[in-house]
Amino acid sequence: MPTRALFGRGIAAQVPEHVRGLGGGPVLLVTDPGVVATGLVAPVQSALTSGGIEVTVFDRVQPNPRDMDCLAGADLMRHGGQRLLVAVGGGSAIDTAKCIGLLLTNGGHPRDWEDFGALTRDPLPVIAVPTTAGTGSEVSPSAVITDTQRKKKMNLFDVRNCPRVALVDPDLTVSCPAWVTASSGMDALSHAVDSLQCLLATPASDALALEGAGLVATYIRRAFAAPSDIEARCGMAQGSLSAGLAVGLTDVSGAHALAEAIGGLYGHPHGYCCAVSLPAIMAYNMPVCRSRPSRRQGRPEHEQPVESEGRDGRGLPRDVHARTDVCEPAAAHDGRPRMNRLTGRTAVVTGTAHGIGAAIAAALADRGATVHGVDKDAADLTNAGAVRDFFAALGYVDILVNNAGGVCGQVGQPLEEVSDQDWHDVVDANLTTSFLCTRAVVPGMKERGWGRIVTISSAAGLGVSKTGIQAYASAKAAQIGFTRQMAHELGPFGITVNCIAPGFVLSNPTSVRQWESYGPQGQRALVDGIAMRRLGQPSDIANGVLFFAADESSWVTGQTIAIDGGDAFL
Repeated sequence: MPTRALFGRGIAAQVPEHVRGLGGGPVLLVTDPGVVATGLVAPVQSALTSGGIEVTVFDRVQPNPRDMDCLAGADLMRHGGQRLLVAVGGGSAIDTAKCIGLLLTNGGHPRDWEDFGALTRDPLPVIAVPTTAGTGSEVSPSAVITDTQRKKKMNLFDVRNCPRVALVDPDLTVSCPAWVTASSGMDALSHAVDSLQCLLATPASDALALEGAGLVATYIRRAFAAPSDIEARCGMAQGSLSAGLAVGLTDVSGAHALAEAIGGLYGHPHGYCCAVSLPAIMAYNMPVCRSRPSRRQGRPEHEQPVESEGRDGRGLPRDVHARTDVCEPAAAHDGRPRMNRLTGRTAVVTGTAHGIGAAIAAALADRGATVHGVDKDAADLTNAGAVRDFFAALGYVDILVNNAGGVCGQVGQPLEEVSDQDWHDVVDANLTTSFLCTRAVVPGMKERGWGRIVTISSAAGLGVSKTGIQAYASAKAAQIGFTRQMAHELGPFGITVNCIAPGFVLSNPTSVRQWESYGPQGQRALVDGIAMRRLGQPSDIANGVLFFAADESSWVTGQTIAIDGGDAFL
């Protein structure tokens, strides 16, 4: 699915960042009177205006969104010059925003685009901020709009209808009335069941649907009975998201088809219609479901896992629980700040074949980032074309760590004996790779208004190189100068650029050979010159990268930190 879905408590506050990432405002904020009354719209509107983004509020959305409201919103936006939409509310607000966006670029009436994949142009971008847990519209290619003339619900289904960004914040669902919690929760459950029973289902969609159904079944009663139960709210939001992704991969089937017909004719709340339709459709499909061959891993039925203690007949856990690690507020249970949470970020780390690069990649992944590691075996990072192709294939990159480099197998020798090729090999491996990779990611970071670039230099860049290799010391010093210059140039775009100068770390075969060449006496002298009396570890450098990559370090740029244990040599 093309939606970038981000999940977590308080994540709705990131709306201005994502608006800037999609080109900036002005913005049409689409919502309904009920959501406005709960006070959920005001903080989003305030965050946008505080960020210098002009906002116009369109709050005419009704339950079972109507074609006339979509046309009115499109007319308002056409004359107001807004460039994208932010939908704050349930499925009605999000579907209305989607429809407005497609009308702005495709024209006509919503019924003109009722067919599957009928759009001729990409809609304007939508950022979805759901305030209920159930509709799944934040990740869905559908916009379900009521044709008031025909008293029929239209499914405007096109993958380009998917919101560009979904900010799923469980805290926004706490104020949901009990009946909305129940209604939207049954909508989520029917998404999961419809996906499982759809003829287009696959093992991937089944996995999402089963997860969604399990979470809703576990938490819907708790969320209904105790609205402030944040674990239950997190579980329902996760269940809704999973089920929404599942049905986006397949399509709805019997329960939704019947529910949409009832809702279009009588105007009843969609979730209620799903709850009424679901038992009859499940009973009707039961004989087929029982006889259907298993899709799990493509194995024959007789090879499927059997029930065992703690697990069901699918081999899945009986007890399903919400991911509380992504439901934490700004402080952990022990009161300490939770820095370095990188969920939803995409990172590229170069030079991941050995210690430092591998440790950085692992640390970023541990904090929730999606990490792509690249080494010389995967791409020639000294070749401009290869670098361009590599990053073009990845798409957006939030965090770049320039770690590739080294001495290229060389040893120290007098300057007059250094060949041109020796010089260029080392400079290219260290400095040119940093330049090419940075150049490749900067346009996307500028477009989104956020980025983190960290270059791993060396203590050799701050003083002289223990290797005695002139090109290495020069390239590492140049990386530090490049960092300062880029920090000055890219700061206005919300991009920080920083550098780490590691001390002596046993991180690859070259550093091990260098260490061994010192002999026992030289090794002791080196360690005695370090205040902490030990060599560095790859994790020491990785922790520095985590600091620079964090949101909390947004005012730190152009800096070079020597992570060397207090090396007296400097």
